[in-house]
Amino acid sequence: MVGAETVRRDDPELTVRNARVVGAPPLRVVVSSDLRLKASARLFAPALARGTVIATLDPAARPRGDRRAHELRAARLARRGVAIWFLPADERGGVALDVLCARLASEGRHDVLVEGDPALAARLADLGLVDELWLFLAPRLLGASARSWGFGEKATTLATAWRLEPSLALALGDDLVMYGRPARATRDRS
Repeated sequence: MVGAETVRRDDPELTVRNARVVGAPPLRVVVSSDLRLKASARLFAPALARGTVIATLDPAARPRGDRRAHELRAARLARRGVAIWFLPADERGGVALDVLCARLASEGRHDVLVEGDPALAARLADLGLVDELWLFLAPRLLGASARSWGFGEKATTLATAWRLEPSLALALGDDLVMYGRPARATRDRS
């Protein structure tokens, strides 16, 4: 699962590489409330489109002046073979991620890998929809104005920070991998 910004910025394929797939190939899921995605994205090419879903807002949840354009964008992507799931909006006006996860679970998709997009990861974390965290860190340091990464939007102090329990760190090639189950600090149970 990725957000629309990852598709726009990185143009990923979201395919399994260098591993053997047992069973059905993974479903590729893009979360996009407005469907402003390039039709030329690699995910929408014939080889990948049939295994790709875009979770978007139901047209009725879009601003009145954009509903018809939203429907046309959805139809254009559907003609390429992409499945479009119209979902309700959450309280912030984005795709209701809890409804999306319930839909995935109802279709037997119980394991979801979220790649990239710190905003999507933050929303999933704040909803309590993250069971495990695998954080891959490259040994590269960027300046203060570089794009930041965080886990959830509510953890802004050490008292409200997330912990990884149990936590494990290991080297993998040139990268460092941290693993754990996210847990809220004991002083904050919201």
